[in-house]
Amino acid sequence: MEGIRRLNNHRFVTLVGVVVLSLFWYQIQVYLEQKQHKESLHLWLKNNDLDRYIDKINNAGVKSLQEFAELDVNRFLVSQFPSLHHNEYSKVHGKFTKYVQKMKSQLILYYWLEENSLERYFPTLINLGFESIEDIKDNMNEEILRKVANLDNRIAQVSKLKDAIETLKLSPDERRHNSSWIKYIFYIFLRLLSVIWWIVKTIAKSLGYLLVSGILIVYIRATIRRTNSVCQRHKISVLNYVLGNYLHPKNTKVLWQWKEPAVVGQAMTFVIEFYRYNCIAHPVDKNSGITVEILHKGSMIAYSCEYGGPTQNRQDSNKMKVTFTVRQAGEYTIAILLAHEHVKGSPFKKVFLPGPVESSKCIIVDRLSMLVVKKDTYSPLIVQMRDKYGNTCALTDVQCLGKFKVDITKIGSRRKVDPELFVDTTDSPVGNVLHIKIEEEGCYAGEVSYDGARIDNSALTILSLTIDEWTAVEKNIQKHCYNVWYESSLLVNNNPVNQHLTPSRRSASSAGINGINLTISSLDSSQYRVSNKKLYCYISPKHLSIKEYLIKIIPRKLHVFRVSPRTKLTLHPPTREFEHPTFTLDDGIQPPVSVMCKDRNVLVATFSRLVLMNIGGSENFKKKQEFFNQQLLSKHGSKYGCTELKIDRQNLLESSYAACKSLYFSDWLRLFSIRFQGEEGLDWGGVRREWIDLLSGILFGHEHKLFTRFKEEDAQALVHPNPKRPANLKLKYYEFAGRIVGKCMYESAVGAGRRQNIKAKFSRSFLAQLLGQRVTYKHFETDDKDFYRSKIKYIEENDPADLDLKFVEEEYIDGKLVENVALKPGGAQIPVTEENKLEYLNLLAQYRLVTSCQQEIESFLKGLNELIPDSLLSIFDENELELVMCGTGDISVTDMKANHIDLYRAGSWSKVIDWFWTIVSSFTQEELARLVQFITGSSQLPPGGFSELSPTLQISYFPATDALPTAHTCFNQLCLADYTSFEEMQRLLLIAITEGCEGFGFA
Repeated sequence: MEGIRRLNNHRFVTLVGVVVLSLFWYQIQVYLEQKQHKESLHLWLKNNDLDRYIDKINNAGVKSLQEFAELDVNRFLVSQFPSLHHNEYSKVHGKFTKYVQKMKSQLILYYWLEENSLERYFPTLINLGFESIEDIKDNMNEEILRKVANLDNRIAQVSKLKDAIETLKLSPDERRHNSSWIKYIFYIFLRLLSVIWWIVKTIAKSLGYLLVSGILIVYIRATIRRTNSVCQRHKISVLNYVLGNYLHPKNTKVLWQWKEPAVVGQAMTFVIEFYRYNCIAHPVDKNSGITVEILHKGSMIAYSCEYGGPTQNRQDSNKMKVTFTVRQAGEYTIAILLAHEHVKGSPFKKVFLPGPVESSKCIIVDRLSMLVVKKDTYSPLIVQMRDKYGNTCALTDVQCLGKFKVDITKIGSRRKVDPELFVDTTDSPVGNVLHIKIEEEGCYAGEVSYDGARIDNSALTILSLTIDEWTAVEKNIQKHCYNVWYESSLLVNNNPVNQHLTPSRRSASSAGINGINLTISSLDSSQYRVSNKKLYCYISPKHLSIKEYLIKIIPRKLHVFRVSPRTKLTLHPPTREFEHPTFTLDDGIQPPVSVMCKDRNVLVATFSRLVLMNIGGSENFKKKQEFFNQQLLSKHGSKYGCTELKIDRQNLLESSYAACKSLYFSDWLRLFSIRFQGEEGLDWGGVRREWIDLLSGILFGHEHKLFTRFKEEDAQALVHPNPKRPANLKLKYYEFAGRIVGKCMYESAVGAGRRQNIKAKFSRSFLAQLLGQRVTYKHFETDDKDFYRSKIKYIEENDPADLDLKFVEEEYIDGKLVENVALKPGGAQIPVTEENKLEYLNLLAQYRLVTSCQQEIESFLKGLNELIPDSLLSIFDENELELVMCGTGDISVTDMKANHIDLYRAGSWSKVIDWFWTIVSSFTQEELARLVQFITGSSQLPPGGFSELSPTLQISYFPATDALPTAHTCFNQLCLADYTSFEEMQRLLLIAITEGCEGFGFA
């Protein structure tokens, strides 16, 4: 018995010793682990240049990397740096915020590796530059995996890493989510079995005394470490971890409450159901860290969300209802994130189709001013069908195709003509091809409708030719109108009204009001008679001339009109007084000429075909611009090499003129390389753009007196050549300005990478004179709005007899009347009456807008036409010419956002980008222009906006905190730093674009 008692005592003592030793060993392990955590933290701080803050961090009680990642920066700085200056406080705050975010990203990566038993690869991935799960998703490839395999000979482990990455990139298969108690009980049962099994193993292993105790301690340590890691990440207790009571991003279910493909025009709703790891429904609210992003063509779509599902009761507490409105057709990307991690299946791709056709939104594509058709033959007309939101629709339903209707009325009568129609939906990718067939020849007015509603811009002037007439037109075109003429007669005005308009001294000019000017209007036959002289209308690819023959053999030109959109042809309905059809020619320079011609329809159709050939085959602006660029390059070619100009920034106009004065014509065709005196910037495009921008500001800015505004205090008023320029501003500067504008148009034609635009807002009358159009009193409405409202409009709408006006214009200097200028011979004795008031207004416009600055405009044209032929300018109208010369006036933030590239996507960059677009969206047009100038070197955009910038607008990152944004204008690149607050970023961005947008050099 004594021996048994001693044996039992020995076993008890041994057991107690093992327990005490185990506890002691555990305490040692805990101490060593804390020491290891502390050393790891200090090493990480030293590697990231934070070693001088180690004492402060220790004093704050931060002893591990996990605790550093959860550091409250504001509380830490207040407690450890109570006397910091505001500026230094902002810098330290930004620095700590950046590295705390960096540690969080690294820990999330480590936890993910730990969950997949791949934590041994953490140092290797960090060394290879992978610091977050997003980096793994976006940048991991086969080449990097081979590098990892070379560093680790365990091929199976590398294969496991590859499988884990593929699982991370790809969404898992759909899993059913429900809250059944059977599944929950089964889950708890499995957990209990796992605990029982762990206890059995522990008891069995404890028989190995110290060895088993050591193994047990290591196992417990690993289990506790992993449990703590998961609990800290999800901020839950150990009990909730064991029970699986925490929200898991992959345990979601998205219910789309529409049938696909959906149609635009209505509010779209989807519901997200969230579940815990144990598949039990988890309540969510606005503090659950859920983010929804809906994108379409790079633009963020606004949405609203409700928590609690459609019924908002307790049973639906795990649901989130999202509603957004769809107006534009196309593909939408819907991303759903939980704690910055995509839920299962996210991002989703959804396609929305156009809505029903809205007739008022439909348009005729490549519409011509006059549609020339062949009698009894189908002629195509492309109609682009659109819904009420402007989305292009494709017609496929046979019933829809029968809804087209074309109402045609013959000119000169009220008789309706019923044309034959059919629609082809397969020939054109941009619209439905409507084919029209008219059975009679003549002139018609037509209008296209769909489903009983008129299509916008569908009013047509149709010229139907007989087969013989059509054959004659084709023959004229084939032989390039060589020696083509038609017998005709002039119509003489019986009661001519003297409406003398001083024409521009330009002999050849350009564009009409809009496209090919072929119209139909009635002619008062009582005021005209047919001349007895036999005349001949000759037409060539360039001119339409009216000749007579002296002694039947000597030709004499009476009138010459250019075959261009500038020349307006007006067709008149048939009358009894005239034996043959009549028409009127008007080019805006010489007085209009009315002609009677038996073969008028052939002549007009030939003229129309030739004009289309001269402008590139279409009246569409983009196609005309392409034709303009092509013809300009074929005339001048593309010269290689550079012409270097040295410019004095302080004396920009004179030094620029002196530098360009001695250049040969071939030098103007080469790329200019600009060097500002005293600056070291290399001109890779940005310096040249800045020079053009600054020079155009001096040439065309109101402050420098070459050009002026009719209303000086209106900063948005259009500029016009200054008729009262100072004596030191010679005409040579206008000629130089014309060359600069021509140079910019040529550079834009060479390619998008050399595009240059003029920073100016020219008056409509100035642009009209560049195009050789007649200037009328209507131009005052846009150029001098105050004068138009106060005088012109009143005279136009009322009888001016009570105003006691004469055909004179009063000239004032400094408020004093100095001269009365007669608008016509004897104008001081001619009163303005109701009958001649339009003549007075037009003469007034001629004097104020043309005659007073005629020398300046002619000098400008001389310089412009040295590089841009007058025949090429003739293809544009006023608005199109301004687009070609000056680019886009209004700057669209949406366009900017849709046509940019982000060169850096990591860490807090998404926050900086969101702040940037929020700030830019609040900018005025002036601030937007300054921003564009800061990034590209010019405040003007090309005609196509940001999509035509070359290179594409780029936004990149540079490693700094709360630093001024910088830009590389040669690459259209904006560089942003990390910013500690929205207000600080806004302040620094405004400083950069308003105070730091001029000058080049090296720091």
